[in-house]
Amino acid sequence: MGEKRGVSAVEFALVAHAFFLIIFGGIEFYRVSTLRQLAENVSYESARRVIVPGANVTEANQLATNLLNAMNIRGATVVVTPNPILETTGRITVRVTIPAAANRWGWSFFSRDVQIISETTLLTERVPSLQVKAAPPPPPPPPPPP
Repeated sequence: MGEKRGVSAVEFALVAHAFFLIIFGGIEFYRVSTLRQLAENVSYESARRVIVPGANVTEANQLATNLLNAMNIRGATVVVTPNPILETTGRITVRVTIPAAANRWGWSFFSRDVQIISETTLLTERVPSLQVKAAPPPPPPPPPPP
């Protein structure tokens, strides 16, 4: 009977490392995926806020700060380009960067130096002539068949 207990202890010692690595790796993967989705949402919502005429960079930064604070995200940076937003601005880009290390749920092994970055570019709701200038050029036509 005592011999079987020793075998079970050795088996557990061999398997426990892989088991805990999978469990904690899954938790860390979930957290990084959540941060990535949040960064995408914040950049999109902030860009949507400022594409209307009369909007300014302060509005985008305030919305982004509110959304990040609601999820208790620390150390994030938000950059709105161009700054300032003028009536002749054709497109607006909002870039959100969240450091994974500052937003971990305990000990972090896999994502210590990871920066989650999301960037959203939207055309402004201005007159159509400005939208045409801001739109990317169309792709080149395909080559003719031989």
